[in-house]
Amino acid sequence: MRRTVSAWIVTGSPSRVDDTKDSTIMSVSESRNMSFTNSSVPRQARWLIGPGRVLAFAAAATVVTHLPLLVLQTPLQLVLARVAFGLTAAGMQTAIFHLLRNHAPQGMDARAISYATAVQFLAMGLAPFLAGLIGPAMGMRAYFALTIVLMLGGLVLWLRIGRRGK
Repeated sequence: MRRTVSAWIVTGSPSRVDDTKDSTIMSVSESRNMSFTNSSVPRQARWLIGPGRVLAFAAAATVVTHLPLLVLQTPLQLVLARVAFGLTAAGMQTAIFHLLRNHAPQGMDARAISYATAVQFLAMGLAPFLAGLIGPAMGMRAYFALTIVLMLGGLVLWLRIGRRGK
């Protein structure tokens, strides 16, 4: 048995795809209904844990993992602190993508996520450039302090927007 399913390309434009009954290709509306969190988390716990709270926790954890960068003494300490930062940043990214998907207009979630990814890659390119400018002039500790201040500002902004939305 064959059926035709709508598939969304990264650009956000619809296309028609023929597939068999056992295929995993599905439309955006079908994939929204099959959310992992809606089916596996007990109903009472859904309001306790959500992408907004995960984002707030991950941002706070990112600030905490950056604090040792101001006082570390050995390269091993730097590696361990950066690994801890990477773990917290991964939590932030998944929460941001989940929030974008939930709050984007119908059919525009892929475009919103692609814009967020483009901005993320732009920031990943600018960060080493700025570290190269700030590092020799003021030291890397100043660069890490600036990162902590920016993360704290983002966390405070998110917490204020989250409270206003309730």
